Amino acid sequence: MRIVFGGSFNPPTIAHYEIIKKLSSLDYEEVIIVPNGDRYKLKELVNFDHRYNMLEIMTREFENVTISRIEENSNFKGTIETLRNLNHPVFAMGDDSLITIKTWINYEVLISENNFLVFTRNKKISDLITYIKEDEILNKYINHFTFLELDFPNVSSSMFRKTNDQSLVTKGVYEYIIKNNLY
Repeated sequence: MRIVFGGSFNPPTIAHYEIIKKLSSLDYEEVIIVPNGDRYKLKELVNFDHRYNMLEIMTREFENVTISRIEENSNFKGTIETLRNLNHPVFAMGDDSLITIKTWINYEVLISENNFLVFTRNKKISDLITYIKEDEILNKYINHFTFLELDFPNVSSSMFRKTNDQSLVTKGVYEYIIKNNLY
């Protein structure tokens, strides 16, 4: 079984690193990292190739991790299309994404067709289960969600972009950022 971890990775942070490290240690034959393409509507999004290269640098040590170019040049049609094109692997996401999933493109079809591994960041697993049970749509697919408590740094790409604090990214990623004059 394969698992996908998607996002802008603008830049990939130490939190992304810890999540990828954990995913690579689980029973998945392949962890596929899917950075959003350049057409994804996000301010301050650096070129896809730079984000791809930073992810490659950050994940070299993991044998079962690959970086996908599936969204590189396409118009963003939602996570649903990416997962369909990848033959429905498990989708890893943070609890913040679960809370906003109803704003995603074709979210009910997305949930009905796929399985999700939700890792905790700010919420307790019991609160997330309650959230799903209390929602009319999500509750229909409660068995599509698995939860994993993770202890990882509470940092974000936007924190790095605001501060350029090198402790928020890996050494290799920081060197790449400096070399290429990013952010």
